Amino acid sequence: MASVAKGFHYGEYLGLAARRRGADIERMSPRARKAYLNRQLRLVEAQIGFVIDRLTDDVEDSEPDWSTRTLEGDRWSSLFSLGYLVAERDALVEAIDHL
Repeated sequence: MASVAKGFHYGEYLGLAARRRGADIERMSPRARKAYLNRQLRLVEAQIGFVIDRLTDDVEDSEPDWSTRTLEGDRWSSLFSLGYLVAERDALVEAIDHL
């Protein structure tokens, strides 16, 4: 979702989020900033894995017929969370690459 917003700067968002948690990412050395962002990336990837496991928990080995299967609210919520987490992961990767 973050990649869709026009004018969204993930670096500024990280700075604001870090200040709220007590870490000042703007004052970090480039090496410390890269380590911090890599840690955040690992956390996001772990969350993605958890959401995928939750989504595929009750899926059988055979191919499900998605056209007739309706998704309950919890699954929709998980799908939206997965989309957000993937966008967050992509933004982190891009921020790390620019350091």
